[in-house]
Amino acid sequence: MIKVILALFFTNVAMAYINLEISITHRKGIDKGLTLVSELHSLEVMDNEKGLDLVMKDGHRFHFNSQFSENNGDYGPTANIDLTVQLFDTDGGHIHTYSGEQMKISLGEKKKITYESEGQLVEVLIRPFILP
Repeated sequence: MIKVILALFFTNVAMAYINLEISITHRKGIDKGLTLVSELHSLEVMDNEKGLDLVMKDGHRFHFNSQFSENNGDYGPTANIDLTVQLFDTDGGHIHTYSGEQMKISLGEKKKITYESEGQLVEVLIRPFILP
């Protein structure tokens, strides 16, 4: 019985999940002085290297992918996360991708990305963390 409990415990410890606190704000009409705001706030648990899609009520879709950065020889997951965020319009067309060096972030750090076009402003605030 003790062996089973220990096996389950070490299996869960070895699998590190990335928690993402995500806030998305979409402002329309900023070029006309008239601002309509849509917001989406979410707390998501992700497996390493698995994707996540969030869709706003107006149809804009956001695809998030996160993975732990390369490990420098330490045991366990690193404190750095590589994020990829893709923005899609209401028709499913790809708008923009944020990735690479600009999207490397430490656990607990907040990262804000913005996209502005045709009187619209999209702000995405992301904070990755791991629960103890």
